[in-house]
Amino acid sequence: MSDPETVDESYVKSAVMFVINAHAATVNMRLYPITSTMVTETFDKANEALQEIFKSFERLSIASIENGLLVNDVRLDDIEQQKAPVKSFVAWMNERELSTVEFEKGITSEELQSFFSILSGMTDAQDRVKLTEDLAEQSIKHASVNQRVYVAVTTDSDGEIIGGAPSASSPLNALKDELLIRYLMGKVNLNDVEDHELVEVLSDPGKVGGLLSRFLGEEGAEGGVLMKSQKASEALNAVAEMVKEIDDDELREAMGDKITNVIAEMSPREMTSILSGCVPEDLNIRHIRENIITMLSNNQLLEMVDFLIEDYDEMKSESGELNAEWTRKRLQDMNELLLGVRGERSEAISEAIDRKLDEAGIAEERDPGTGKRVLSAYQMLGGPLTEDVVELGEGVDQTVPRQIRQLYIMEELDLAAGMLRKLAENFHQDSPSVRRFATALFKETLEGLDNEHRAQAADVLCPSILEEMRKELDFQAFTNEVDSVVRMAGTYMRCGRVQDAVEIIATLTAVGAEDVGKGDELIKHVTEALSELMGAGGVIDVKSLLLEEDEEKRRNTIQALSSLGPDVLIPLVNVVKDRGETELHDRALDTLQSVGEPGIKALVSELEKENPWYAYRNILNVIAERKIEEGLPQVIAMVAHPDERIRREAVRSLAHIGSPDSFPAVMSAANDTSIVVRKTAVRALGVFGNPNVAQYLLNIINGQGPRGKEEEQGVVEAACLSLGDLHDSSYLPQLAALLRNGGLFKKTRPDEVKAAACIALGNIGNSSAMSVLEKAKKDSSQIVRGSAEKAIHRLKSEIDAPEPQ
Repeated sequence: MSDPETVDESYVKSAVMFVINAHAATVNMRLYPITSTMVTETFDKANEALQEIFKSFERLSIASIENGLLVNDVRLDDIEQQKAPVKSFVAWMNERELSTVEFEKGITSEELQSFFSILSGMTDAQDRVKLTEDLAEQSIKHASVNQRVYVAVTTDSDGEIIGGAPSASSPLNALKDELLIRYLMGKVNLNDVEDHELVEVLSDPGKVGGLLSRFLGEEGAEGGVLMKSQKASEALNAVAEMVKEIDDDELREAMGDKITNVIAEMSPREMTSILSGCVPEDLNIRHIRENIITMLSNNQLLEMVDFLIEDYDEMKSESGELNAEWTRKRLQDMNELLLGVRGERSEAISEAIDRKLDEAGIAEERDPGTGKRVLSAYQMLGGPLTEDVVELGEGVDQTVPRQIRQLYIMEELDLAAGMLRKLAENFHQDSPSVRRFATALFKETLEGLDNEHRAQAADVLCPSILEEMRKELDFQAFTNEVDSVVRMAGTYMRCGRVQDAVEIIATLTAVGAEDVGKGDELIKHVTEALSELMGAGGVIDVKSLLLEEDEEKRRNTIQALSSLGPDVLIPLVNVVKDRGETELHDRALDTLQSVGEPGIKALVSELEKENPWYAYRNILNVIAERKIEEGLPQVIAMVAHPDERIRREAVRSLAHIGSPDSFPAVMSAANDTSIVVRKTAVRALGVFGNPNVAQYLLNIINGQGPRGKEEEQGVVEAACLSLGDLHDSSYLPQLAALLRNGGLFKKTRPDEVKAAACIALGNIGNSSAMSVLEKAKKDSSQIVRGSAEKAIHRLKSEIDAPEPQ
């Protein structure tokens, strides 16, 4: 038997090709004569795939478990499982109650075709009973099946079968069922059973798993959680003993591999009892758990979690009657199974498990090694699952925090330092329990000291605890270390020792990286600690920092922090985006710009996060006012934001910055679905001084733009103003034409459009427009007259055109 772990991608690919062609063949057999090319060709293709497999392997085993397909005990990935022919093949096996089909090297096309002909012809239970005989009659030696046929077996006080006796046509099935049930009930001595009989029983995982489930369901129905667990353990031990009794070494090894398959075929309820029960060490239940977990789907695993929670609740209700030692061992096994389920799948399944634990009212408790949530020992037992007696060395015990605090009060600094170093010797011990206890004592010590003495204690142990934190993989010890150094960083900041705090923060950032080999929960804890450290109420007191009158001290502090990267400056960015006190806002902005690239990155990165629209507006305004071109990519991206208010502000900011690189984005926004965005973008086009935009603006003015004469009047006004911003005298005639009164065939332009044309004539800056504007001063509309007067004043005083509003 090949090791499932060695099945490579090419093997799986060939196996899937076989399944696809075998399924096609079974379909064609229903539609065409068996001798037709449609049938024979698909069988030939299936056989080709088999022969490709047999170049490297002796057999191909295909099993159906819970509507999924396993190839040589390895579950196909979800992409392969979802292929229609694969799903149809699973359904085809289930219809015939087949748990496994196996093919051995040496099979011919004719043998393969005969095999599937017999299986396809099965229509009822009677056909399934005769299946073994039919395969033998057709001399099919290189293909076999295992069926899910559970014969009803009832025994008398002597273990003999009564009622429901199997038919004479199925003696093998009856033998398997009778032998197994009687053996489980203690009615059969394995010394009286031949090897071939044991192999006959164990070679059908589907049947054995089904019978075990039925046996355990009935035997444990009347008892509590203790009886169910004991029956499950006894049943698994019994099956293991059957394997041990096989004299032939090769057969014994092959049947030993079947135990995993047997458990995988059991019902979820009984499977959970088996996997979380007490079993002999030689069975290597951890390895079996790992294999089965990889076989099961997410839904099956979550169903297993449901049964673990059900057992937990039952144990809790019976805790007063159960043996304490058994309860602890059982809970430990259940948690090992739960951790195994969590470890094999995505974060999504862990979140689903947490929800189930919450819904069941199970208190939050985490495995000290991995940090993953488990079934609560405190809630059931009133204390930890294991109570280790931890020795830290002479004179080092739980009184250390109080002793060190007293020594500092007495100003016995050397003695306090000596005791701290003695405590630190335990940080790198092999025992996780020792490291957990020692780091917890150090954390407690820091919490009990005042700011001055805490800084002194930090000076003693900072290098060593940072080094141990880099190496630590145990969750509880690691969280104690992280919490301790976070407190040390805060202390250093308050003492004005920014560089020491920066060193700690840099180490935390490094150990929180995903590629350093820490577990998920360890990385999550250090990430949350960093967020708290750098957030509101963390090491940076933003208000105090910004109000610091010593400008050099303020600049040095920020410069040191900025060496950690943009994220550390987020508290300053928050002041800018929320626009609080004006003095704080301006100082925060000046400070961010003073540190260069990290400050700019911190500011611009806010445009890539979830924020209220006004926060985006404030950041965009700052980028525009300070003409921060490094933020152009993010501002350009905001032009496509779903909120029209943000799109408008982004366009306005691009116009203020005036970079040619942003012209395409503004041009695109000029055709936005929102009128406010469209108007702002059209108004901004002239700012870029691109002469190619003139015709586009004239088309809008003349009702020939993308929306024709349906364009909003405000957009037309914006096009007039934008045309004037080009400062090109060649467009004076088109603008002057807008001021003329209409006639029989031409309507007079609205007063607002005429007023915009006046402003545009003034912006062009050519004195030849003066006569047109003088005439406009006499217009009947006050808005037109006022705009004409402003334009004339502009021409006379030669004032530069204002930036777009």
